[in-house]
Amino acid sequence: MENISLLRQWAWSEAKTRLPDSATVAQIIVEAKKLEAYLDINQNPEKPKAMTTG
Repeated sequence: MENISLLRQWAWSEAKTRLPDSATVAQIIVEAKKLEAYLDINQNPEKPKAMTTG
């Protein structure tokens, strides 16, 4: 999980220095959240209780 935090910090830094357009920054944040969710699912493959059926 430390890698996700470092990735988030890097992405935020890049967004602030290279992409002053707020819409572009928002897109980067959304993509980072998607990546974070993807990594979390792959590191913890068991479904959360709310998503299970039965």
